[in-house]
Amino acid sequence: MKFISSLIAASIVCISSVSFGADKKDSYTGVFEETRVVDSGRSETYNFTRQYGYETIVIVIGNGDSDLDCHVFHDGQMIGEDTSWLDVCVISVEVFDREPLEIFVRNIGNYSNEYKIVVL
Repeated sequence: MKFISSLIAASIVCISSVSFGADKKDSYTGVFEETRVVDSGRSETYNFTRQYGYETIVIVIGNGDSDLDCHVFHDGQMIGEDTSWLDVCVISVEVFDREPLEIFVRNIGNYSNEYKIVVL
């Protein structure tokens, strides 16, 4: 667990990011970083188009107030998930075509959660 925490911290510190504050239905390419609040029982959706053959890493770090679950879909099929009881998600996926990835961040806890999402 200490290794994963160190990996997450290093990833966030080392990112030379481009930040987008657009509507959740927009499509993004490249490195993405954003902070949002998701209410209890609600979810946020992100759409990404990635260069095929490259690994995509999704990192979500919540504020500790509730449980966040994360799912990554490609061409309608789930290709990655993190449904631990924590509000930290780390998912690594690789795709082989230019179909967009859909990333869902769902708050299954009883309180709102401010989280940061980073996609590398």
